[in-house]
Amino acid sequence: MKPNFICVGAQKSGTTTLHDILQQHYDIYLPKQKETKFFKNDFHKGLEFYVNEYFDEVTNEKIIGEIDPEYMFYEDVPKKIYDLLGIDIKIIFLLRNPMTRAYSHYLMSKRRGYDRLSFEEAISTEEQRINQGDFEKNHLSYKTRGLYYQQISRYLKYFSHENMKVVLFEEFIKNPKELIKEILDFLGVNRNVPLNYNQKSNKAIAPKSTFLWSLIYRKEFFPRIKIILKKLIPFPEIRTMIVKIIEKHNFKEIPGEHINKETFCELSLYYKEDILKLEGLIKRDLSYWLDFDKI
Repeated sequence: MKPNFICVGAQKSGTTTLHDILQQHYDIYLPKQKETKFFKNDFHKGLEFYVNEYFDEVTNEKIIGEIDPEYMFYEDVPKKIYDLLGIDIKIIFLLRNPMTRAYSHYLMSKRRGYDRLSFEEAISTEEQRINQGDFEKNHLSYKTRGLYYQQISRYLKYFSHENMKVVLFEEFIKNPKELIKEILDFLGVNRNVPLNYNQKSNKAIAPKSTFLWSLIYRKEFFPRIKIILKKLIPFPEIRTMIVKIIEKHNFKEIPGEHINKETFCELSLYYKEDILKLEGLIKRDLSYWLDFDKI
């Protein structure tokens, strides 16, 4: 059975927490491997590969889908989803204040060794850098990923408002139980199932061993390590599990960092028009996104 829902992002907006909660529901099937990247990297392999690779263990679940924040950002993904899964698929968007999202994304890339510039230097040179290749577009697109109106509009070319659900990250963090119940209603499954809502996924971390960290994340090493792992371990869910085990033992949690006011105000000018258009599109007041004192 092919998927009937997808959460497409945004990145650094709570998608891992959402995954960890939804996978507890008896009527929802999610792949063991979060972020299959199928519609970004493997679409050419077709529906049979997609279903067999990620959904072969589906039994009696009513709702089948995946959560991958790459899908919101890449321009050609909405049409691919439409072509493969049809017009009736349900789509969830998790949206976070684009300024704090951009900074959180930067911190993740910096800790993984992908970026050595300051945040201010990174956003001022972003346009040139993300045009250098897919690696740069994927990992250094701090500002561009926050243009939510543009990205949701691409989905509206193929899917109706009725089949799209927008969840605001700030509300999700404050009241996860109520927001999850709204999502369950949207998906059409029992909202009264007992779930553990106390999921703290993707905490800020730093490496204990820089050598192990380099093997997993450094641009120079990771492609070769990935090729070797694919040959030795053909199952993606096992590869993912191994990386998580290494991360668990090699990384330590660190205090969160916050964007400074001057940079926040600069970015708010960049995003203001997109945010105003988004307010009209989703019929929500997003003025607090532009207020530094409310982050």
